[in-house]
Parts: sequence; structure tokens; C-alpha cells
Amino acid sequence: MPCPNDALGQRVLLVANEDKPAALEVARAARAVIEAEGWKPEAAGGREGPIPCAGARLAVVFGGDGAVLAALHRLMAGLPSGGEGVAGQVAPLPPVLGVNLGRLGYLAEAAPGDLRELLPLALRGRLPVSERALARTEIWRGDALAWSGHAVNEALVASAVQGRAARLEARVDGELVMAFCGDGLLAATPTGSTAHALSAGGPVLSGAMRALALVPVCPHRLSLRPLVAGSGETVEMRPAPDPEGRLSGRDTPCLLSMDGHFFRPLGPGDAVRVRVADFGWTLIRRPGGAYGVLRRKFGWDGG
Repeated sequence: MPCPNDALGQRVLLVANEDKPAALEVARAARAVIEAEGWKPEAAGGREGPIPCAGARLAVVFGGDGAVLAALHRLMAGLPSGGEGVAGQVAPLPPVLGVNLGRLGYLAEAAPGDLRELLPLALRGRLPVSERALARTEIWRGDALAWSGHAVNEALVASAVQGRAARLEARVDGELVMAFCGDGLLAATPTGSTAHALSAGGPVLSGAMRALALVPVCPHRLSLRPLVAGSGETVEMRPAPDPEGRLSGRDTPCLLSMDGHFFRPLGPGDAVRVRVADFGWTLIRRPGGAYGVLRRKFGWDGG
């Protein structure tokens, strides 16, 4: 399959988990392969901070699935628009190839020993790709937008007090869907449907979908079930009033987290609105099919 953007340049970004010496070693070996192919490898230093990615042909991430998530947030922060995207245009995120030095390796599929074979194919756009959705996430304070960002896996609204449940409610396009007391409420992308949402009992969504899974986390109501919202719908999550009309945010402060990071406190009356973003990202896969990854990683092969 051809590279999603043939206008991309010769730069190849190398993003290594600096806490793993093995990742740095494999990144050095990958640099040699890339240079031998006539491309320009460029190390993205540090653990945090934006990675300028305009004109990059490919981003190779060395670590595990967490390293891929962190790299995507750094790449989005390195866009000229700061990750907001440009109206009517696709944000120029380079395709991502993950090299697994972690445990699960759902996003980071490539093994270090495969790089000599896979890197030349990836550079020429000859590996399968999966176009993935992002979740545009906003905090609204009344009629004012207070904060915005993009989640790769999920946006979670939960109690800010450890061990204390919160009353939460969810609306889809303004219509009340559920209100309950529990540990949290999350809106997950198809990528995130195999992460926190899966452990909370949510469905596994095909990576090709443009949808959000709305999943209650440990609700104090057995009848609650996850709901899948479509690409044109907006999910709203917020602290809910109790039967006396008091907002739980006054008694139990709530917060928003994205992908297990980027924690933002929520004030009483704040609303978190999530929808499928106008732009997404591209995951480069090994040959063999996306569902084969699910089968192997989750032990669905009948053993």
C-alpha cells in the first residue's frame, strides 16, 4: 500500500524510550539501516516536549504501546497548529511504526529482529497501514471553551479523590443517556477499546471504525452497559447532580485524564465533550492482518 502522503520528505524520526537501554541500542541499529537506504534519520531527544514533524516521512517508536502513545502526543504538539489541526485539512502526522520492547505490543507490532526487513518496506510505503481515529476532547465552562486536546486511547472523567466514587452523567448530542454513581466514565476510540475500556467491560471496536465507546467504570448499577456513539455524535460527560440537586463536584471533585496522563481538574458545572476528531493518525502494521494481532495478543486462538 502506498505511503498515505507522498508529499512527505526524507526525514525519518526515531523516538526511543530513554528509560530502556535496549530501546536506544535498537534505535542505533535502525539508524544504520535507514542511512543505508538513503534516508535521513533524526533522533527525537528527551522524554517530553513537542517533536517537530512537518515533512517527516515516518516516525519509528522504540518501546512499548505506552511509548507509542507518548510519541503521538509529542508529534501532535509538534504540529504547526499545536495539535489542533487545520480546518478542512488533514493534519500532517507522519505514519508510525512501533518496535516492541515492552510486554503487550498491540500498537508496537514490529520485533527488533525484523527491522532490517521491515524498515525498507515501511520507507517505501509497502507495508499495510491502519488509519486510526483520534478523540477531540474539550472542557466547557458554561458557554466558554476552557481547554482542548486530542486523545489516542480515551478520555476519562473520574473522582479526583482516591477511593471515592462520583456521581456522573453522560449525554449524546444533548440527550441524557445515563446517570450513575461509580468510579468513572470514559469515551474510548477504537484504538483505546483494547485498553482501559476493555478492562472496564467495553466492546472491542475495529480499528477501521470512526466511533467512540462510552463505558461506565465500576458503576453502582448492574443494568448499565457500554454504548457505541457514531462519528457524527458528540458525547458529553460531567459530574451529575444528586437527588437533592447538589453537584457531586462540590463534594467529590472530578478530573479529566487523557490516555492516563494530561490530568485536568473539573469545576462544578464543567462539561467534557468528546467527538471523533477531524484528523487521525496512521499505524504501520506487519503483514498478516489486524485481527491476527487481537487473536495472538489476547489468546483467542483456541489454545
